[in-house]
Amino acid sequence: MKKIMSVIFICFFSLTFTVGCTADNPKNPPPLNTYGNTSGNLNNGGVVAQQGDWIYYTHLANYGLYKMKTDGSEKMKLNDDSPYNMDVVGDWIYYFNFPEVAESEPPSSYKIKTDGTERTRMEYGVFFGSVVVGDWIYSAIEEEDGFKLYKIKTDGTEKIKLDGEGSVYSIYVVGDWIYYGSTQIEEGEMANPGDIYKIKTDGTERTKVSEGNHISIVVVDDWIYYVAYSVDETVMYKIKTDGTEKTQIVDDNDIGGLNVVGSWIYLTRKTEPGIFKIKTDGIGRTKLNDDAIFASGIADGWIYYLTYKSDGEAIMYKIKTDGTERTEVK
Repeated sequence: MKKIMSVIFICFFSLTFTVGCTADNPKNPPPLNTYGNTSGNLNNGGVVAQQGDWIYYTHLANYGLYKMKTDGSEKMKLNDDSPYNMDVVGDWIYYFNFPEVAESEPPSSYKIKTDGTERTRMEYGVFFGSVVVGDWIYSAIEEEDGFKLYKIKTDGTEKIKLDGEGSVYSIYVVGDWIYYGSTQIEEGEMANPGDIYKIKTDGTERTKVSEGNHISIVVVDDWIYYVAYSVDETVMYKIKTDGTEKTQIVDDNDIGGLNVVGSWIYLTRKTEPGIFKIKTDGIGRTKLNDDAIFASGIADGWIYYLTYKSDGEAIMYKIKTDGTERTEVK
């Protein structure tokens, strides 16, 4: 459990953001996902995902797995789990049921049909930091000396170890490359966040992309966005997936979480309430709201987030990515 919580600290540094894909023309049935979620989603908890004109989300105040249309209609509760690391591919939702919230069952990974039927516990132990691409799950699976990189068939018929070194986190796949962070286990617990690596999906050509303490790793096309973390400072950088063109974006010791959507980075600060956005070149910083945000996600141009009323009651809202139309999600 200590190792699980250490991974969660690295992946959920400060608060979380997630991103969904946009829906296609409703007159034509939108294609099903090949990638179960985006890097930004999964790096920050995966509490929101989108496939076509459906949004799937963990209700951050009431708990439970829900789905609704992108226009907010046809809301339906699928089960009472508290899913994190959610991927949606075809007829299936894959997720990690977080044990601190769902105390009736041990930590484990599940899949369930998008209509809420056939909830199934996944074999091969605890998956964390996973991404589903086609019929493969690329995931960190807990072993005695940390979380190792595996790929597993979604039907459970094959399990292949890809990297047995270090302990991996923030996994994502682009093309035939897997990108991830890797750190070391010291005295049974994870050390500081580690280096960024890439490896082929067949387990060959393991290559270090960037050295240092990396958190909030988000891969978008041929760029990797991350925060370099130390006790004294946190600085946001981007670097090409081949390890070239390392560029500082923000020098701000108060950086919390980050996500990248198009040409915008959405971020939070550890000591200042609100959500901020800034261009990927580091200009145009804008504050979107003043709420104290404890968890969040983005889908179809909306930011969903959890905050608390003055009496301590949790409440969930959504706002547009330009900061307008604040609406309670019930």
